[in-house]
Amino acid sequence: MGYGFSNLSFWVIFLATVVAEISAVLPTHALAGFGTYEGAFALAFIALGFSSGIAITVGFSYHLIMLSFSVILGIISMIIISLPFYRPKTAVNTP
Repeated sequence: MGYGFSNLSFWVIFLATVVAEISAVLPTHALAGFGTYEGAFALAFIALGFSSGIAITVGFSYHLIMLSFSVILGIISMIIISLPFYRPKTAVNTP
């Protein structure tokens, strides 16, 4: 038995995401925020009545997707910035 869209409303996902993002300001997380982010996300889903296994899995999945999205956009941005037409022209000082 799984969960469908009828079990998830906008406010459930919003609450879990806000709790996880608030945990990101805590100085107690590891590299890339792993640990407290997933814990807060899972805690919010568990408090809303979901099973702990699903809550932890969703927390890790969500965090990995968000980090992957950030890395991909960062790589694309670095490629665009390194293109020759993007660099500003430097003025040549002539005496």
